Amino acid sequence: MVPAYRWLALGVLLGTYCLGCGSDATSLATAQDAAGEEPGVALRVVLGSGVRAFEEQGDDAHATLIAGPQGAYHVWTSFLSYGFDTDVLRMTLSTAWDDTPGSALDMPGRVSAKPTLDAQGLPARATVGWPALVVDPLCENGRALRVDLTVTDDAGHSAGDTRRWILDVAEEYRSSECDGAP
Repeated sequence: MVPAYRWLALGVLLGTYCLGCGSDATSLATAQDAAGEEPGVALRVVLGSGVRAFEEQGDDAHATLIAGPQGAYHVWTSFLSYGFDTDVLRMTLSTAWDDTPGSALDMPGRVSAKPTLDAQGLPARATVGWPALVVDPLCENGRALRVDLTVTDDAGHSAGDTRRWILDVAEEYRSSECDGAP
């Protein structure tokens, strides 16, 4: 006889999986296998900001442009990964102007994913303080920047998230060549 908590867990898992149907974010859920093992956790990733810790950063939030030490510009990204069982993930991070197709800058890499608990106390893996480069940003104050993230483990399981942030360019960074510049 299957204990009631297993049926409840399976119901929650299937319900969570169905909620993700039709969304843009990649979600992978594993169901109970033929051997009757516990259901797995749905894989997902939540993109945010933060230099030293993950900070929730929803769509249309403002992201501050940072001048890097080698002359490039970036926004800080951090993310939480759920359901992955590895300390290293393959990441593809890209930035693009939301209204300009073909403007994406892809930044692949292997990143550390350290065990943590999220704000609700759920287990996750945190990757913090990753600079997402932004191409030609000095005249783009207030423009929508799309940030796309996909993480993959060595077994090929993946999850993704996309955010649309409003870029804040400090006045001292703005070029005098921008339209409407004084």
